[in-house]
Amino acid sequence: MTLFLKTLICATYFQYIENFVIPLQKFHGLITSIDDFLIAGFICLMLLQKLITRKTTYLNGSKIYIILFFFFFIFTFSAIANKVPFINVFFSFKDILLEFSFLYALTICIIKRDKIKSLINFTLKIFVLQFIIQLFQLLIAVKMGVLNSDSLKGTFPRSNNLGYVYFFFIFYCLHIGVIYKQKKYIVYALIFIVGLLMSTAYFAVLMLPIVFIAYHRNYFLSKKYVVKFVLLSMFFICFFSITATSISRRENRLERLRYGDFYLFNPRYWVNFVSHSEFDVSQGSARMLWFSVTYNQLESKAFHPLIGMGPGMYTSFAAYRLMPSTNKAIYDIFHQRELGLDVFVDSQIIPLWGEFGYIGLFLIIFLFFYFIFRYLKIYYKTSDLQLKALSITSSAGAFFILIGMYINHFLETQVIMFTYVILLSFTEKLLTEELTLKSHENSPNK
Repeated sequence: MTLFLKTLICATYFQYIENFVIPLQKFHGLITSIDDFLIAGFICLMLLQKLITRKTTYLNGSKIYIILFFFFFIFTFSAIANKVPFINVFFSFKDILLEFSFLYALTICIIKRDKIKSLINFTLKIFVLQFIIQLFQLLIAVKMGVLNSDSLKGTFPRSNNLGYVYFFFIFYCLHIGVIYKQKKYIVYALIFIVGLLMSTAYFAVLMLPIVFIAYHRNYFLSKKYVVKFVLLSMFFICFFSITATSISRRENRLERLRYGDFYLFNPRYWVNFVSHSEFDVSQGSARMLWFSVTYNQLESKAFHPLIGMGPGMYTSFAAYRLMPSTNKAIYDIFHQRELGLDVFVDSQIIPLWGEFGYIGLFLIIFLFFYFIFRYLKIYYKTSDLQLKALSITSSAGAFFILIGMYINHFLETQVIMFTYVILLSFTEKLLTEELTLKSHENSPNK
């Protein structure tokens, strides 16, 4: 099992290695699908094993699967009611529900405590290697004069994807390093923080100090720690601003003209970024404009607004890949192409709402709120240090994804959800082990 999971981790995090090995580029589709085949095969094997052995598995997080069952029901009903083609349903399932199915398969398989620790350490080493690859990419990009905000992405599809995944491991390593005083994890955290800064993932950089302080507020109540962490956060953000503006010197020319070379230091840029730009397609992603468009499309094109237009039919990765009529109607609706802007929607909320209606959107948001409070409760109840570290990271990760769904397609970005699902499964495994031990201790037959 450990060997399989290590293979899967490598297949997931190195699936875009073909960008650096030209002969492999002709096999792009096959290489980037290896992880999907491995996950699908693993799910089938676990379900088959469960069917053959007829073993009843107690699921601590059974409410998770109840919520997911209701979402799957909406997914299926919306597909049938809207007469969605099978190919759209297939790709939508792969993008949204495959990772949650993988979570169930991981939960019912057997992974021992020492193997979990081994897998986490293996994954941390993978991201040290990602950082080294980023350094090589930096040297090459500077030498060739092609350095931009998407140059330092390791073996990930986009640099911000790498930055978002760094968030989970930085939080985990900072928790163990700062709270448990383990220097090795402080070193890991510092390496990953530099990697995050190099990735120029604005959202992750902003959220990291905020979320870490919020989740460890009791620890930072002492003035001594507050001052240190605030100063460190200020240095962190300033260093990022300098790095990001330097890397994207050839990009964002409009921002430079309006707010100066180091526009990320200008408060007016950030006020505009979170307010006016959300309503102006020429200055940002115009997410607020997409909300009104989606509302109108649901009223006119969906079988019913409560269940949406169907999986893979509206602004999701599957919809842009297959381009059904419901997506063609709003493709380039704001004439983004003429302005030289991205025609894709930079938000997970919009495709969830458009494809699965009000019910589907509510269920996904409710699921991540459940994750936040469930794992926070476990953190305060358990005395197991490893379980504490994983549970608080799982809770913080859910919060990060929940807010991030407004910013980007977090749920459909496989590297993000794969990382989070792995953390969730390890948390559930350790929790099951702890509860089993307690039940044996309290057993009258002891």
